[in-house]
Amino acid sequence: MSTIHKKIVIIGAGLSGLTLANELIRQGHPSEELLVVESKNRLGGLIKTTREKGYITEWGPEGLRGGKPGTEKVFSYISSKPMELPPSIPARYIVHKGKLRKVPSGPFSAIFTSLVPFFGKFRLLLELLVRKKESDETLEAFVKRRFGKGIYPVVDAVVSGIYGGSPKYLSTKYAFPFLKQAELVGGSVIRGGFKQYRVMRKNRPKDKSKRKAAFLVKPENGMADIVDCLAMNLNIDYNFHVESIVRDNEIYKIQSKNKEITADTLIIATGVPGAQKMRIPQMKQFEKVPQSLVSIVSLGFDAISFPTKYKGYGFLSPSKENTFVLGVLFTSQLFPNTAPKGKVLLRVYVGGIDHPEKATMKEDELISNVLADLEKLMNLTEKPIYSSIQKQAPHGISQIMMGHETILQWKKDAEIRNKNLYFTGIGWTSIACEALINEAVKAAQSLMS
Repeated sequence: MSTIHKKIVIIGAGLSGLTLANELIRQGHPSEELLVVESKNRLGGLIKTTREKGYITEWGPEGLRGGKPGTEKVFSYISSKPMELPPSIPARYIVHKGKLRKVPSGPFSAIFTSLVPFFGKFRLLLELLVRKKESDETLEAFVKRRFGKGIYPVVDAVVSGIYGGSPKYLSTKYAFPFLKQAELVGGSVIRGGFKQYRVMRKNRPKDKSKRKAAFLVKPENGMADIVDCLAMNLNIDYNFHVESIVRDNEIYKIQSKNKEITADTLIIATGVPGAQKMRIPQMKQFEKVPQSLVSIVSLGFDAISFPTKYKGYGFLSPSKENTFVLGVLFTSQLFPNTAPKGKVLLRVYVGGIDHPEKATMKEDELISNVLADLEKLMNLTEKPIYSSIQKQAPHGISQIMMGHETILQWKKDAEIRNKNLYFTGIGWTSIACEALINEAVKAAQSLMS
């Protein structure tokens, strides 16, 4: 068995691992003393772009949120020119009683929306009078306690769009910390939100000439450009399946079937899903964290296939509507270059924490069920001229559930007991790309300080 030694080894060539490696090099760590190992024959984790027949489809995130430190940081590493979605948030829709209804864009339009019943709107105002609660609770319990049941279907739809999950299971404190923080700081989410907004405005740069940040940003040729550029100057060992990690005094031995790599510092950048499969020195494996299986069905149509023109971001569907799809992104309206001229590209999300069987259906059955929903909800009249299915199963979106503090405590204990061992990546503190980038950058800066 061959053996090589590096000062730092990073396990995982996803967005977290690649960002961390680039930041280490930027901070002055010699690139020749740094190695990234990846179990697959490709990099990027959930990020992958397919280009065929004039369509550009994404397997993972469609883009990065504009104006976020993580987004600006990752584009500072790469040469790809960003495409930007304007700062004004495009119209969004929610399925309500079998129809697409526009989500209110402000307080005035919220008064007249049919998405929330009359008494539900009145109940929203009473949130100011609800006493705060220190302990954690599911997002469902949090929303109903503070805002009432009227707004819950909207929250349910939004959560399915973000996590492929359900408010019934997700932790408010760890999955949506800004909501819990607002309640604790202001005694109410509304008051706390205003306090946080005032602090943010006070700390905002005074340069009025600076234009507003884009709502969504992505490279012109797709998200895969990000990981390709991040990997350009790195040493990466592909198809390296970690079979064991052994700590020998101050050295870590990472073994695969045919190779052993030793390192002074080991960073496991696989996030929670990868860490829970590994045997970490002096640690018992923690209980498996659920993942939400979501498949993406990308469909191309002639523009005339939609007599009703829905302009905007897309739509989401609450669980009570019992639609087959979780939601649909109007991809070519956001980024016109993702479809040939005169064509429409839709990105359809299927599956979720409560319906994993949908994500693993046979392709013909999957497309058939999706089209049935689109015919009903969007008045679709023609069959697609292009289809592509991006199946993530058996890999899914890590869920930040109730009891997540035990997972974080495991991570803390593992790092204390094993000097120069660190964890980063999806599922520890967030699943959002921008937050994962920030986490990786901070880890690199801490290592080099």
